[in-house]
Amino acid sequence: MIMAEKPKLSIEAAREILRRAWRHVLEDRAFGDKEVGWCRRDDETQVATGYLGRHSHVCLTETSEYAATSFEGDVAEELCRLGTCAGYEFNDDGE
Repeated sequence: MIMAEKPKLSIEAAREILRRAWRHVLEDRAFGDKEVGWCRRDDETQVATGYLGRHSHVCLTETSEYAATSFEGDVAEELCRLGTCAGYEFNDDGE
């Protein structure tokens, strides 16, 4: 039996998932880039990871309904700001 490919998330669906999630940010002050992770509020299951910097991208995790879906550039930069900030850390002292 051949399984049909799962569809990718639309930008609207991705925005909604990230808006409802907790967002955690790890910033590197020396380079000015950020690693971002999102998890569901109810059980803290990871829903996406992202990078905000020179080559910004966000990848939403595969679900039973959707394939893993990636966004890049300006769209990724917008997505990296969504969600309720639940943690913001620095991985260096900025020197």
